Amino acid sequence: MRIPISLVVLLSALAQPLYGQTAQVSGRVTDASDRVVAGVTVTVAHRDTGVARTSVTNEEGYYSVPALPPGTYVITAELEGFAAAERDGLVLVNDQAARADVVLRPGGVDEQVQVTAHALLESENADVGNVVTERSIHELPLNVREPISLVTLTPGVTTGANFGSGGGRSAGRNFFKANFRVAGGRNRGQDVLLDGVANVTADAFVGYIPPVDATQEFKVETNAFSAEYGRTTGGILSIVTKSGTNELRGTAYEFYRNDALDSTDFFTTQAGLEPPDFTRNQFGGVVGGPILADRTFFFGSYEGLRQEFPQTLISTVPTMAQRAGDFSETRDAQGRRIVIYDALTTRTLPNGDVVRDPFPGNRIPEDRWDPVGESVLDSYPEPNQPGDPVTGADNYAFTGDQTTDTNNYNVRVDHQLSEGHRLFGRYAYQRSDQEAAARWPGGSSPDESTLIDRYNNAVLGDTIVISPTTTAEVQAGFTRAHANIVAPAFDVLQLGFPQYMSQLDTSLWPQFSVADATNIGNGFGNDQPRNTYSVVGQVHRLAGRHLVKVGVDFRVLQFNAFENNDPAGSFSFSRSMTQGPIANQASPNAGHGVASLLLGTGSGGNVDHVSGLALQRRSYGLFIQDDWRVTPRLTVNLGLRYDVDTGMTERFDRLTWLDLDAPSPLAEATALPLRGAVRFAGTDGPRNQLDTDWNNVAPRVGIAYRAGPDTVVRAGYGIFYAPMPVRRIGSIGFDTETPWVASLDGLVPTNYLRNPFPQGFNLPTGERDPLTNVGFNLSSTTRDQPVGYTQQWSLSVQRQLDDRLLLDISYLGNKGTKLQSGVVFEENSLAPEHLALGNQLNALVENPFYGLIESGPLSSPTVAHEQLLLPYPQYTSVARQFPMATSAIYHALALKAERRASSGLTLLASYVWSKLIDHASEQVGGTSILNFYDRRAERSLSTYDTPHNLVASAVYELPFGRDRRWASTLPTLVDALVGGWTVGAIATFRSGFPVAISRPSVRGEQSPRLDNPTIERWFDTDVFSPAEPFTFGNVSRTLPDVRRDGVRNVDMTLSKNVQVGHYRLQIRADVFNIFNRTQFAAPNGTVTSASFGAVTSQGNSPREVQLGLKLYW
Repeated sequence: MRIPISLVVLLSALAQPLYGQTAQVSGRVTDASDRVVAGVTVTVAHRDTGVARTSVTNEEGYYSVPALPPGTYVITAELEGFAAAERDGLVLVNDQAARADVVLRPGGVDEQVQVTAHALLESENADVGNVVTERSIHELPLNVREPISLVTLTPGVTTGANFGSGGGRSAGRNFFKANFRVAGGRNRGQDVLLDGVANVTADAFVGYIPPVDATQEFKVETNAFSAEYGRTTGGILSIVTKSGTNELRGTAYEFYRNDALDSTDFFTTQAGLEPPDFTRNQFGGVVGGPILADRTFFFGSYEGLRQEFPQTLISTVPTMAQRAGDFSETRDAQGRRIVIYDALTTRTLPNGDVVRDPFPGNRIPEDRWDPVGESVLDSYPEPNQPGDPVTGADNYAFTGDQTTDTNNYNVRVDHQLSEGHRLFGRYAYQRSDQEAAARWPGGSSPDESTLIDRYNNAVLGDTIVISPTTTAEVQAGFTRAHANIVAPAFDVLQLGFPQYMSQLDTSLWPQFSVADATNIGNGFGNDQPRNTYSVVGQVHRLAGRHLVKVGVDFRVLQFNAFENNDPAGSFSFSRSMTQGPIANQASPNAGHGVASLLLGTGSGGNVDHVSGLALQRRSYGLFIQDDWRVTPRLTVNLGLRYDVDTGMTERFDRLTWLDLDAPSPLAEATALPLRGAVRFAGTDGPRNQLDTDWNNVAPRVGIAYRAGPDTVVRAGYGIFYAPMPVRRIGSIGFDTETPWVASLDGLVPTNYLRNPFPQGFNLPTGERDPLTNVGFNLSSTTRDQPVGYTQQWSLSVQRQLDDRLLLDISYLGNKGTKLQSGVVFEENSLAPEHLALGNQLNALVENPFYGLIESGPLSSPTVAHEQLLLPYPQYTSVARQFPMATSAIYHALALKAERRASSGLTLLASYVWSKLIDHASEQVGGTSILNFYDRRAERSLSTYDTPHNLVASAVYELPFGRDRRWASTLPTLVDALVGGWTVGAIATFRSGFPVAISRPSVRGEQSPRLDNPTIERWFDTDVFSPAEPFTFGNVSRTLPDVRRDGVRNVDMTLSKNVQVGHYRLQIRADVFNIFNRTQFAAPNGTVTSASFGAVTSQGNSPREVQLGLKLYW
């Protein structure tokens, strides 16, 4: 099945905004006897621009005025023979469906009849959502002043690891502002709209973010049951930028932060260290006004950020004794000597145990040192502080400069061609350059890099009122987000690697992951532009009691993917090659990563050989929505949406997929029943890597019943299909990996670091051979990957207590099916019944592929017995990436109180009691599956489960001074001191996320939860122990009874407004974490770690103060 492009263009040409950058007003007009009145002219005029729209009531007495920009409006209703009715000051917010009923009285009488309008009460649909208004965006405390950070004010929203990185002393990145969840949805699983068009990248990151003073408002749809919404697993975030008005207005501002105003991190204070210097300047301005009065308006903004942050970073570097091979004084946390064992003494005892002998004196002889390992150790700086008195950890401190330089530009023009025809256009550009702080000088620091992010966003919109009952609009948008990471240059041969390493197309430091020491090396880079082209629209028609919408959402998603994680090599050194006496059993006082590095005996690694891919996917969405006013009190919302995401293609057909059931071409040569082959797009099938799923029909239903003049009962149900991101999944033969075969059996070294790839590199050939990468690992996807979906439902009761205060109680549900998992499915997993063989699995046996596979770990005369028991023994790994195979279930009770600006007070407070269970919590990455053949055992509390979440925000104008309730006649000088004060605050109290323990491990019957946890012992570590070799243990993915520290935070703003002629000066102070509460980070969950169960870092920022000046005119 194919959707003709002509159909998309036709529907787009008829369209109105598919997504909520606008609002609508509708209602019913009756006379004093409650009889409907047809032919009434209803005019809705924007107070600031003077632009007016009209509608005429139909035979059922209904009118509707859609596609209204958010703002303050005046409504009038007129018909000859009746007195005119008027309502002034109706505030419409983003994506609101307001109802304003009118009762007309006999005319000829000079009186004003008020229109009844419940601006807060949602009586027209079942959607559950939350609007953050312009006042809240401007007056609430915001670190780095990103309006999207206020998404957390919405009930049911939780944020992921990197979402809040804009706080504290990091300027953050727009990309990671997608790491939030709405009502049980997935990270990077919500749609984000800017002025009605897509503002998400092909791989589901956020694009451009406007400055605070250029943002009108935004809305989070928690349960958006209207069929116009799709491509989400939980909610919709819609942001609206400001436009100009008939008055020339502007704002200039400067916000300043300095370490002298901030408190010190808990662990910095505990260590007796001085807090690092810090300076941030965030400045800019906006201006907007008329080009032609009542017709053409402009709005522009600029914001800059300059930040210098000398970060003092604490590292663990090898001691001078360890560099000399002397581990006689290396201790674990209990003060026990860590014994270093010699892997070359590995042997099997008659009882089946595999044992090793320790090095005499716990010293490694110099003739056993690996020259490359020695060079890497010499590249570490020497310790410059004592470190831990027992373990010696954290023995090096260095202050490196972290700098950020950001510029953000935005311009918008709105033009009213006629009363029923409006155009607007906007273009924005943002660039951020961030220089990471080095942990030590010399270029080998693991996090030393330059990060350059560039964002472009443009939108064009055209609204046409075809008739009093029909409106149409079309919008076209473009979003580009370009990430570029550059690391310092380095020649790998300087470390003593063989000459063949110069074949690598790179000049970067290799990456070394070293247990018991800070990693070293930073050989990583990317250059990845992402483009999203979108055309959206809908037709809106009022027909009797039916408000019908038909619309389309068309997107082209492009991702030029070039990210090379290990171009110069990645080498891991765990304790495994120096632990003992049981060689395959870990313990806290046996083995050391630095010893393994000095010996050159690693646990694995690889070199990536990556080329850039030009990826693309198309998305089509069609919908019809009927909001049927069954009676004046009952509205039924019926909708149907159809979504199609085409299978991903690559410009040069360099994509592959896994055919896991196909007979292997090696089967005949080996006389083994081998399965599995690589298939190539454009050769073995269509250009699409995945089959296109044509079955994504999404019904929606909702009801809204007015149980009384101020009470509405609402319920809804809908199916939502998840977005299918464009990701680099499988280009076998065009991108390859050469593994470092450090050991064939995991016990005895095979290839030392000094000569890691003696058989050469597995370089890309570009050949379309089904045996491509045989003998190595396969990493791709299978072709049949149906689109995942969520079922969402809600039941809510709203009560409007007065014109400005709303109470809402809701039950929310979300069930995810076949959602995308970030956890790799290792199809080449050993069946559990083979684990009973124990150490026999490590025994070397005759290799049936010897002579057939010419390079790599399976080219040797012998292989480990385990290899031949795998489902696909001709491959070392068969990794199925991003499988659509995760489920989730979410239930929540949500309470909300909302007060729009009244008597100087704006209030939004919510409490959510919820539970979230899933099989995998991330769309990218996550906890590895313990037993591939029992994936149901992965079901546990989500890593983002937060049973209790209380968030309250308020903005209050203190009632003193001119134009305030009290002391309004103060003398000018006294008023300058006492009057014009405003307080804003956000209070957040939230349960901590569940703690995760390394697996495989064994948990005893006793609960590890402690009544009074400490940072030294957050939970009872005695409950856990390492699992025996060749067993899975019994520890779940997350613990059901132990949580990390929760959030208890209050941010506050105090501002003073001073009026000077036509100018208003605001002086403000924002205080973040005003009570300086410490939220501890997650405890160490590695059972064999010396710091198991201990908390070693702070999870939030200490108290920080930001000073600001804003000049309004």
